[in-house]
Amino acid sequence: MDRELPPQSDFPMQSTRNKSLAERIWQYKFHYIIVIPAFFLVFGLKIMPFLNGLYASFLEYKPYLGVGGSPWVGWDNYKALFQSPEFRSALGNTLTYKIIYIVAGGVLAFGAALALSGIRSGKLRSWITSMFVLPYVIPSVVLGHFAMLMFSATSSPLGPADRLLLGESGPFRMILLALELLKYGGIPMIFALAAIAATHSKIGDGHSGATFGRLNALPAAKAVAAVMLLQLAMITTTDFELLHTLFNPLVMDTAMTVDLFVYQMGFLQMNTGPAFSATILSYGLQLALALAAYFIVRGTLLDSLFQRDADPAADLKGGSAVAGGVVGVAGTGLVLFVLYFIFVDPFLSQSSTEIPLTELLRMPNVALSAVLFWGATLISMLVTITLAYPMTARRLPGGTLYRILLIAVMGIGTGTLFEYLQFRWLGMVNTIYPIAIVGFINIVSAFVLKSIFNGQYGHLKEQAELEGRGEFATLFILFLPKIWKPLLALGALQFIVLWNSYLPSLLYIADSSKHLGMMQFLNAMYMSDQFGIDRSDPILYRIGALLSLPPLVLFLLLRKWIVGGVLLGGLFKR
Repeated sequence: MDRELPPQSDFPMQSTRNKSLAERIWQYKFHYIIVIPAFFLVFGLKIMPFLNGLYASFLEYKPYLGVGGSPWVGWDNYKALFQSPEFRSALGNTLTYKIIYIVAGGVLAFGAALALSGIRSGKLRSWITSMFVLPYVIPSVVLGHFAMLMFSATSSPLGPADRLLLGESGPFRMILLALELLKYGGIPMIFALAAIAATHSKIGDGHSGATFGRLNALPAAKAVAAVMLLQLAMITTTDFELLHTLFNPLVMDTAMTVDLFVYQMGFLQMNTGPAFSATILSYGLQLALALAAYFIVRGTLLDSLFQRDADPAADLKGGSAVAGGVVGVAGTGLVLFVLYFIFVDPFLSQSSTEIPLTELLRMPNVALSAVLFWGATLISMLVTITLAYPMTARRLPGGTLYRILLIAVMGIGTGTLFEYLQFRWLGMVNTIYPIAIVGFINIVSAFVLKSIFNGQYGHLKEQAELEGRGEFATLFILFLPKIWKPLLALGALQFIVLWNSYLPSLLYIADSSKHLGMMQFLNAMYMSDQFGIDRSDPILYRIGALLSLPPLVLFLLLRKWIVGGVLLGGLFKR
């Protein structure tokens, strides 16, 4: 139980509610000061490129002329975009797929949470739920090539097939949906189980109204509904790296999404008009839904996401132990099946090539990746602290506007054409600097951190304010000591995201000998023909397995901390 803070003074303190606006601004001055360095970073790396891109969407942009010299065309790019059958098809595919994904993920998470709540042992349930979440740390490119191997017509370890399922529109969508649910589906389930545990703790199993519906079904439904609402903030965004890995011309019409459309138009064809306007339209739609979801969840469902009394390892009563056992065994078995073919089978199978692994996997690049990404992660953690702390003051003047601004910035994302053009203007293309810099800012982590603190320790912050404690002192004696565990977990997730992603290397480094992280695995696949290696050769999958080990080990080491609200960021880092 949290201890009361010792009073500093015997004199009654003036309530914040009774102070004037100027007095409250002065009282919270440290909150404004602490965010200044992070704000300049956010402005330079996010807001300024976006504003340039917004302006460029109304231009006939010429790279050699820049934004200032390109001719103005007004709404022509947007008109042409809506007249483009390719974009309309991509938008329709994206919205259809995302709605199906959100609904299917919500239903599966709700059902799995109710079933697993029937497992009496809290420790056993905790390990099972960790197995359900574990696929999140598997790189999308590795998961995609695992699927390509499994569904290969000639090389599948399950045996030959008479159909190329990834070349058919219907099966392709089903496989993509199954892979995304496998990778991300455990996250809403964790929230639902946390809500169930918190409800059991508050009400108690012996309470007269302690029915299964009230103790289990209702809190699980509210938590899943909150996560589903928040996922609307990414309604036009898919797991680009997973889709890009699986995408092929045979399914172009039905598999093309907004992300792929922008990538092909902007980065491959340098047709910036459709790319800029599609990005802005996608951003506007997602921002509107993000703001709506934020205020709905904040007003009615926030307690379902960040439970003060939630203990994921608590023993629960009620529910069916049989159903929990069946779901637990089935889910764990599926994850172990995937882990076996990613991490074990490549080393047991005989390779047909004599090329050494070290020729395909450059260890100096791996070491540089680790140093670079850990450095970016440390900076990201500092930025997260400074962005989150002002949001812990419930009566901060301008606090709502500040949160809206952060939500707007969060929707900009990374890997955009705007961002690329700014780095090119700065002369950073073909260097490692952009790969690290894109990892400096993580707005979602700031919201997660403030929500965890406000949900569990907000009353202590208000007590400190009433007692007149300085905000600088409160940061170090209250905020940081209470949030260091979730902060480390968020940092670990940030490192995992940076390590697992190949897109920054693909965009910013042309020399394949300098590629970092998972791009080395993708290069090995791309260049296998040059080396005379079959795409299904185990040596290629050994590279994927070795590069996937650090995120897996990190997750297992911090398993107890990477739970609950911390995982919310996992749904948005795509």
